[in-house]
Amino acid sequence: MDDLLALIGLKRSTYYYLEAHPLNTASDNKIADVIRQIKSPQFQTEYGYRRVTTLLHDQGYLVNHKRVLRIMRQNALLSTTYNTRKRRYNSYRGTVGRIAERVI
Repeated sequence: MDDLLALIGLKRSTYYYLEAHPLNTASDNKIADVIRQIKSPQFQTEYGYRRVTTLLHDQGYLVNHKRVLRIMRQNALLSTTYNTRKRRYNSYRGTVGRIAERVI
C-alpha cells in the first residue's frame, strides 16, 4: 500500500482522508440544477454568485458562497456582463453644495 502511494505521490494521511470524506458530487449536481433554474431566461440571467447564494438561502439551501462560486465556475454559469463597460466614466454629479447669494 505504501509503495503504491509513494508511486503516485500521495501522502498516506491524504489517502485515508479522501477515503473517509468522499466528494459529495450528488448534492453539487442538485445545487447546480437549482442554479440553472435561477439563471434561466424567464428570470434574470445576469445574476452573479453573490445574488445566487442569497436566492439559494431564501429557498432553504444552506450553502457557502465559495461553494456556489465553485459550482458556477465548473458549469460555466458565471455572469459575463459585469466586466464589460457599457458607458464611459462621468464624474459629474450635478450642482453640489449651496450657491451663495450675491449681496454686493
